[in-house]
Amino acid sequence: MTTTCMPQIAVIVSCYNYEAFITECLQSILNQNYPYCHIILVDDGSEDNSVQTIQNFCQSQQTKNITLITQSNNGQLGSFMQDCKR
Repeated sequence: MTTTCMPQIAVIVSCYNYEAFITECLQSILNQNYPYCHIILVDDGSEDNSVQTIQNFCQSQQTKNITLITQSNNGQLGSFMQDCKR
């Protein structure tokens, strides 16, 4: 398959108080060999520094393929449904 025929995929990540893990998660996704990947990340009202950690990561990586959505806490399913609407 040539790169011109490869479809773009979206990786959906929901986050609630994952400050300690989110950088490793994002780095793992970005380390994949597939070039047409967009990350949709929904922070579900985290009470730690998850959002700041995500913003710092995006800034340091200078990547434009991560979309961060913040919302009040709706639980894991509510967060996932919000991702799917986008």
